[in-house]
Amino acid sequence: MNKIIIYASIYGSGKRYAMELSRMSGIPAYDYRDLKGMVDCDLLIWFGSLYAGGISGLSKTLKKINFKRIIIVTVGIADPDIEENRENIKAALKKQLPASVFEKAMVYNLRGAINYAELKPHHKIMMRLMYKMIIKKDPKTWTAEDRAFIETYDQNIDFVDFTKLADIRKAVIDCVYPT
Repeated sequence: MNKIIIYASIYGSGKRYAMELSRMSGIPAYDYRDLKGMVDCDLLIWFGSLYAGGISGLSKTLKKINFKRIIIVTVGIADPDIEENRENIKAALKKQLPASVFEKAMVYNLRGAINYAELKPHHKIMMRLMYKMIIKKDPKTWTAEDRAFIETYDQNIDFVDFTKLADIRKAVIDCVYPT
């Protein structure tokens, strides 16, 4: 089976996960921006970062790759163990993917890292606006995601956990991907 790992990472968490899975599996990993022309594969393992309700590089990647099966791995700060966060990620995927791709995709959600000191100016502004918006609300109405955002705002946080790749590795190596 012809397999490929592609990642779209702005600050590096998605790339870190993709490169570790590549090391664990022997499957080559590439930055989606380095793809030249069309690529054909049986299984695409795609890692992409979550930003402002969207998933970086996903639409551009899908235009460059013909695949039979796809595993999508989202990487973000929001805790995927919280149901509301999983639903928000699912909604973002539904907006970006054709229904035929969304229905057959195997999806995993992992936590990434953020270092406010390294953010690009427009991302710093976005985060500051989000912080101000949340703190203006009554704290009794804050969601778990709001509380987590306030607690980690303007800090260097790293939630990357390579042990979370075990299920993905099993799906890729042992071919437990549903047909």
